[in-house]
Amino acid sequence: MSLLTQPLNNENSWRRNRLRNELRTLRSDPPEGIQAFPLDKLSVHWQASIRGPAGSPYEGGTFFLYIQIPHTYPLCPPIVRFITKIFHPNVSRHGDIGIDSIQHNWSLALTISKVLISIQSLLTDHSPR
Repeated sequence: MSLLTQPLNNENSWRRNRLRNELRTLRSDPPEGIQAFPLDKLSVHWQASIRGPAGSPYEGGTFFLYIQIPHTYPLCPPIVRFITKIFHPNVSRHGDIGIDSIQHNWSLALTISKVLISIQSLLTDHSPR
């Protein structure tokens, strides 16, 4: 059975090990202004927070995000949405985020941490992508 067709309740060890390593790194050496942690035992649902970057209109704010990590991760990207209302040309009114690396150019080299860093960086740029 391929990783893409595994039943939802049969978590594969590759995903589990990858997420365990990512979480360990997020806890021991978090990117500045970023936190993330799983909300459930299978690490499907996560919550993250991003501090608004210095020099941006979001400076001083803390923005919460919901992350849904599919059972096919890291082959498929996570779904990331802002929980906190934010006004930005690349964020929909529902909190969906328009970043190519998440939507169209996903790579196994990307991690939850790198995705969150990209989102934080997006907050410094107001041009639609």
